[in-house]
Amino acid sequence: MKTWNDAEQLLREVGLAEIRRETIELKMNNEITAVKERYAGRLAPIDADIAKAVGLLETFCREHRADMRPASKKKDAGVVFTSTFGKLAFRKCPAAIEFRKKVEKVLAALKAKKLTNCIRTVEEPNKDVLLGLDDATLAAVHCRKKPSEKFEVKPDYQEIVAREA
Repeated sequence: MKTWNDAEQLLREVGLAEIRRETIELKMNNEITAVKERYAGRLAPIDADIAKAVGLLETFCREHRADMRPASKKKDAGVVFTSTFGKLAFRKCPAAIEFRKKVEKVLAALKAKKLTNCIRTVEEPNKDVLLGLDDATLAAVHCRKKPSEKFEVKPDYQEIVAREA
């Protein structure tokens, strides 16, 4: 490439290629959507049957948990029933907390109950302040500024299509 005309022609080619790609992608997504819609009605009753069967199996296993064996040699790994057709198991999951209200309300309630040991404060670098430092200081603290500009190619699709017509 030697001239701006060469760059302009290559930009046109990029635009045309992106238009072709988007056209094919749109057709592909439309076909995928049509196939999903065509099969959705057949899948829904199967999903309902599976959910019902899993519910019945879980209820049965809860009632007969004493008949199940430990899942592994690890302590508190859960229990399992192994059959010809697979396994039914209750596996242990790590304890987790689910917030029933927004985090702000949880924090306010913890502070009101004086449960400040349940609140953690995160220390992290302030990038806004770091932007004001010179390059040498940033390097000394293992940071650097990202380039303030980035090259981009933005074809004018409408103009390209109009000229191709």
